[in-house]
Amino acid sequence: MGNKRALVVDDSEINQLLLCKILETEGLTTEVAFNGLEAVEKSKDSGFDLVFMDVQMPEMDGYQATRLIKQHENGGNGKIIAVTASAMPEDEAKCLQAGMDYFITKPVQPHIVLDLVRKIFAKGVDVGNQGQGMHKESVQALYQKVHSDSAFFQELVMKFIGHYRTLMPKIKSAYEQEDFSSLKTHVHTLKGLVAALEAGEALDILIQIEAGIRNMQLDNVLILLCALETSVDQFLSEVNVFISS
Repeated sequence: MGNKRALVVDDSEINQLLLCKILETEGLTTEVAFNGLEAVEKSKDSGFDLVFMDVQMPEMDGYQATRLIKQHENGGNGKIIAVTASAMPEDEAKCLQAGMDYFITKPVQPHIVLDLVRKIFAKGVDVGNQGQGMHKESVQALYQKVHSDSAFFQELVMKFIGHYRTLMPKIKSAYEQEDFSSLKTHVHTLKGLVAALEAGEALDILIQIEAGIRNMQLDNVLILLCALETSVDQFLSEVNVFISS
């Protein structure tokens, strides 16, 4: 990943140093900004593949900075990752609504950061159609399912985010510990939540994961878990676009 560039935006120099060190171990070139205003200016001059955006900063917070970066040509194609000490579902929803693509919590954990970076730059994983059109249709289907009640629609999505953020670490832990009974249970629970949200692509992936567990094709399960996170992230991003329109 030596040709990939990341901007680390944080008003704490210690946090900057730690995150830059993690990213550089994966071969990324890093730059830093101390607030949102500085991040916007740096993104104007040259686009970054990744921007790790602290949410609470002086001069300009991460939400406003994200909106401005997404508007201009150089910054619009990079992925923006929210970095915040707040881990409530409504905090993640607010970040997605501002246009951020992913969400991690402080204190940052190296394995979480590196897993996310590898997922973002993953190539060649065939999990079916990952076009935004499919996600858009899923979001519209969910909206119609709740009789076009915008407030309830957003409440439902926020509750899903909360359950999803609880279940995914349990699924990963069960996989790593080879606790296949718990893995099967957690995957089945998440499948029910995803089905209720009409997220068809993610549901297809979960069905494949269940089959992999049943057939003990565990390497395939790991690849599919990565694809599942990408699909859910894309679905939630499409929700953000839908809410903002």
